[in-house]
Amino acid sequence: MSDFRPKKFSPSYSDIAWWLIPLAVFVGLALLWFGNADESPGEPVVLAWPSPDTELVATGLSSSSAAATANEHASFIPPTGLLHQRVLENLRRFQTEFRQMAPGASVSAAPGSLNRDLVAKALKDLFASTGLTATANVAVNSPVPETALADILLYTRKENREIVHRLIAAIYPYLSGKILLVFDERFTLDRLHLVIQGTPRFNSDGSVAFTGRTAAPAQTDGVTPDLSQAQSVPLPELAWMEN
Repeated sequence: MSDFRPKKFSPSYSDIAWWLIPLAVFVGLALLWFGNADESPGEPVVLAWPSPDTELVATGLSSSSAAATANEHASFIPPTGLLHQRVLENLRRFQTEFRQMAPGASVSAAPGSLNRDLVAKALKDLFASTGLTATANVAVNSPVPETALADILLYTRKENREIVHRLIAAIYPYLSGKILLVFDERFTLDRLHLVIQGTPRFNSDGSVAFTGRTAAPAQTDGVTPDLSQAQSVPLPELAWMEN
């Protein structure tokens, strides 16, 4: 009786190539969708610390398609399609990650612009669709002088700063621009508040960037910060940010 020994499978180069093609396609699509994690334009970049109770950040500075090209349309375009779905998925992940802390946010718009009102409503609807509605509305006091530096104001407690940065990154595909964090103890994580105050412009997919406010920027210690060449910088150890 002869010994039966199965032949060893030795894949040819052509076999390996056929396996590598779908793998390369998958990797390419993943890179297009998620981007480079180290250079994500959605990660807030710290621009300045105008005062002990404010922090100015921005999203989209390294994007080639956000603020630089969001000048196609002056009239409101709602977020739809892939953009809408991507923001919803981002917010759902954020809500799931911090579920135990029950985050929530309300949104309002500075008066005088229908477009601002519509952007605020669209953002409010995105929050509502992902369980991120604020548990209560907190009245905003008279604006701090630095508010004229930003397109969006975000009221929060100082200790929730890093979590708020994550929220900003989650909504970035929809909104890009300068955001002023205003630290106020009344705005707990379940009562964050955003104010849309810049002049919005719209891409065809509904994404928004801001052209800047029509009002002259506020003075900070007698000097108006020049933010045109802002770069990502590490957060310094400032005494007023220590717990």
